[in-house]
Amino acid sequence: MKKRILTIDGNYFYHRALGQLNSKDSINNLETDEEKNEFWSQLNQGIVDLYETFNNKRHKLIDNIIFTIDNGSWRKEVEPYRPYYKLNDTSPIGYKEQRREKKNESPINYDNFDIIINKFTEHIKDNLITFDVKGLEGDDNLMLLSDKYSNDPNTELIIFCTDGDLEQTVKDNILLFRNIKSKECPAGEFILTPKMYAQYFEPEKNVFLSNNLDLTEYKNLFSIVIGDTNGNYRQLRKINQGISTARPFYVALMKSICGDKKDNLFSVLSWPSKTGSMMYKITEKYIEKALKIHDMFLTENTCKNILMDKENLMNLLLSLKEVTKQNHIDINVIGKHLKHNLRMNVLSKSNVPELYLNNWNKTFDNYSELIQQPFDETKLDIFRKNKFIKDKATDTYKNSLPNL
Repeated sequence: MKKRILTIDGNYFYHRALGQLNSKDSINNLETDEEKNEFWSQLNQGIVDLYETFNNKRHKLIDNIIFTIDNGSWRKEVEPYRPYYKLNDTSPIGYKEQRREKKNESPINYDNFDIIINKFTEHIKDNLITFDVKGLEGDDNLMLLSDKYSNDPNTELIIFCTDGDLEQTVKDNILLFRNIKSKECPAGEFILTPKMYAQYFEPEKNVFLSNNLDLTEYKNLFSIVIGDTNGNYRQLRKINQGISTARPFYVALMKSICGDKKDNLFSVLSWPSKTGSMMYKITEKYIEKALKIHDMFLTENTCKNILMDKENLMNLLLSLKEVTKQNHIDINVIGKHLKHNLRMNVLSKSNVPELYLNNWNKTFDNYSELIQQPFDETKLDIFRKNKFIKDKATDTYKNSLPNL
């Protein structure tokens, strides 16, 4: 029997729990003992509700849980790249360095946040499989798990997250559940490979479909509503409406060339407006114009061909200089910047320093047998003992999806 394992992005889980307590008219700044206890309770509640969303009286969809932790980041050890257009700029250029200032400006006491989540991490380790490896972020752990199980026909991973970067981890037996909320995805989004989509949503067209595949089980999986611990509700999902196909090469190329604001990665080209009041940067529109010069379109396959071929990548940069009218910028400067962004942005074990990779492999070896065993549901009791006294968790849980 295939084992299906829910893998949780712990950093997202922690911030989501705090977001739940600050939804609607509620405010929790983690200042008072009551606020700190409420956050601790919400974290425990979140584990129980997440498990019972997938396994309840109506269906049993997962066999085990893996929790991943941010424990520093090797990316912060990489020397930051200062773009040519920021030579006289004093704004922070280090990886995620801009977040420190935002936290300092926030009314939330993030020192208390860190204390509580560190305590909860140790609490988690006693009861759930936990990947907490120094130097690695949750994304790294999830990427390495995806890589480890990518060719295992007997194991399937569901990654619970919100970060679109993790599309790079999707394989034929690895899928994402992005806990987002938008008009197209009112109750979250599953992201699958095109092959997985055809297998589960167009079986009549798939001549390679296994006779042993239980499509009813997947129908239950793709209709879940996060927070529905009794399995009473269903969300009808279809392509582009709660179901998407992964575009890992598109994500890697776009964020490496255009930059990624949340990680403090910058566009490889930037120029001032005529009035000098603002700075322009590379966007998808400019990449489409650059590709049009070569009679190409911005597709996943095009992005793959560009990333896999240095000559194609160089031609794209030259064309971007042309369409943005930045021909005076040295191509070598742009190339070095892009090389830096690719290392920081592309989820690949080849980018991870050997020391941290070895430590991760040791952690995996310690857990490999336990991962394949059924989860002991009695371990949830320790989390249940810390649930809210007031029964308001269900409502906040259902309203926890971040608006896009």
